[in-house]
Amino acid sequence: MTFYAPSFAVFFAAVYAAVAVLNARHRTGLRNGVLTAASWCFYGTLHYLFPLLLLYSACICHLFGRAAAAGSKRAVAGAIVLCLLPLLFFKYAPGYIPGIWLPAGLSFFTFQAVSYIVDLYRKRLSPAGWGEIALCLSFFPTLTAGPIERLRRLLPQLRGPLPLSYSAFVSGGGLFLWGLFQKTVVADRLRLYVDLIYGAPEANAGSSLALAALLYSLCIYADFSGYTDMARGLARTLGVELMPNFRFPYLAGSFREFWRRWHISLTSWFADYVYRPLGGNRAGRARWLAAVAAVFILSALWHGTAAGFVIWGGLHACFYAAEQWIGPPRGRLRLLYAPAVFLCITLAWVFFRLPTDGQALTVIGRIISGPWLPFQPGASMFTTALTLSMAGLFIAAEFLQSHGRLPRSAWFRLPAAAVLIILILLLSPPAAPFIYYKF
Repeated sequence: MTFYAPSFAVFFAAVYAAVAVLNARHRTGLRNGVLTAASWCFYGTLHYLFPLLLLYSACICHLFGRAAAAGSKRAVAGAIVLCLLPLLFFKYAPGYIPGIWLPAGLSFFTFQAVSYIVDLYRKRLSPAGWGEIALCLSFFPTLTAGPIERLRRLLPQLRGPLPLSYSAFVSGGGLFLWGLFQKTVVADRLRLYVDLIYGAPEANAGSSLALAALLYSLCIYADFSGYTDMARGLARTLGVELMPNFRFPYLAGSFREFWRRWHISLTSWFADYVYRPLGGNRAGRARWLAAVAAVFILSALWHGTAAGFVIWGGLHACFYAAEQWIGPPRGRLRLLYAPAVFLCITLAWVFFRLPTDGQALTVIGRIISGPWLPFQPGASMFTTALTLSMAGLFIAAEFLQSHGRLPRSAWFRLPAAAVLIILILLLSPPAAPFIYYKF
């Protein structure tokens, strides 16, 4: 079951009604129990055994939590190893044991569990009960693709009455609708073009491959940002505010700024639990470089062990380190720097999208050396123009939002919502899984 499946609407309506009744009666414990059970059922629709992973993680956090809070380094190390074991097995065993696949969301709630243990040791929060831990790790809006919420943010929100209101429902519903548009009308339509062109890179001209590279940058952003907005919208209707995961990353003027805007929950997780413990910017240059390299290589391996992911992480490590050492350009060159950053990011995405078989090198080689003609649209001119128009609409809306220029009044938002619904109903291609389900 996914957020855009018709069955999910029935599921969410039942969950919301139960939560609203129990919340009004101040039955916090029972309400949270219903949310936990609903989240496990949601996860169980992907595979009936998947909830066992949630049970395992919650039990590890509960069993080792008090010892970690008391300052036991052995408890922290043991809990981290035990939390990571399922992730390491399911992520890397398929290369050796056929038929095993990575359960959706495993890395996301595993990282949440690790952060809980480390935060207990650092005295950032107090040990929680098993039920509270189970709910935070399995909360269904974040379960399959984040954001990677910290329990120190979620627990205070779930321990008292949830601020359910009409305004929260409307705001959350609007955010969900915008995310659904990003996913179905923008990302899934762009994916059709990218998959077609990248399916046979040697048979396509450099111009088609260059357009596919640019569109994939937009596709992966719209897909992942769309999921995040849907998750945040669902949580908001239930009175829970999740952290933003994206802040218009392609408008960044530097690589450092890009990583402060892209997949914020993962970037901040690596900063808190890898980069700073290794010394961060407080250490000497060699140690700082080692910390930066560790973050990007671990980020690459988090996505997968294929060579393309490692190259993707290595390129970003080089971009980031070079920018910090040399500094951004000055004078008129500054006007060219932001587009150059975006093009470098797009180049790296080619290795991310085509991580095996050397196809990424074929794509980049043909983009550089040609031939650039003839241009193959990959579909009819009408379909191509329609896809690019929706991408343009998305870019324009993102730009206006980033500058605070979209009206907030009801006279604008109600017609805008109606337009989005019409576009979703008329222009959505067959649904495809979220890209980050496999990470």
